[in-house]
Amino acid sequence: MNSIIYKIALIVIVSSGQISVANTAIEYQKIINKQFPGFVILSPSDIDFSHADMSQSEIEKVRATAHLLLVNFNNDDVPDFVAKVRGTDKKTYPKSEHHPGYEYYSGGTVACISQRKREYRCEFLWETATFTLPERNYLVRIAKGTSMSCHHEDYMDPYSGKSGVTSFKLKTDAVGDLRMMGLGDSFFIPRPEGGFFRCTASD
Repeated sequence: MNSIIYKIALIVIVSSGQISVANTAIEYQKIINKQFPGFVILSPSDIDFSHADMSQSEIEKVRATAHLLLVNFNNDDVPDFVAKVRGTDKKTYPKSEHHPGYEYYSGGTVACISQRKREYRCEFLWETATFTLPERNYLVRIAKGTSMSCHHEDYMDPYSGKSGVTSFKLKTDAVGDLRMMGLGDSFFIPRPEGGFFRCTASD
C-alpha cells in the first residue's frame, strides 16, 4: 500500500464512529432494507485482515469500523454513514478443470446522507455483480480540513472543478475505501451539488 495514502488514512481518529456504530447497526440495516431491498451490511467477521500489509496496532485502529463507518458529509448534527453491503442472493461460479469455482454476490460500498425528518438519501459509491467474501478492503473516515490531492482527473479540485490543483482541503468529511495490500485505494468526496467525486490520492 502507498505509505503516504496510508498515513493520511490512519492520522484520522474515528472515535466518533467506533463506539456508536455497534449500537446503531440495526437501525442502519433498516435504512438499507428500505433503500436497497435484498442487501445486508457486512459483519466485522466478513473483513479479513489476516493478509494485510499492516501492523497489529494499525489493524486495531480500523477494525471496528472497517465495514460500517459514521461520518459527516453535510456538516449537520445528524451522523451520515458508509457501509459495505452485499446481496442475500448467493451465486456460484462453477468449478472446472481450470478453475476452482467460487461463491459471489452483488455488492459494494453505500453512502447514506441524512436529510430532514431523519430520512436518508443513499447511493452506491461503487458496485459490482461479483462481490466475494471475505472482503479485503476497509473503510476509514478522512476528517474535514484534511489536505488532499487527487492523482487522477488531472489533479482536479472536486469543489471548483479546476484542473492543476495540487492540494485542497476537505470541506466535509470524506471516506477512504482502502486496500490491505498493494495499490488501488479510493477516496470519495461529497460534491456540494450532490453525488461524490472519486479520488485517487497522489504521492
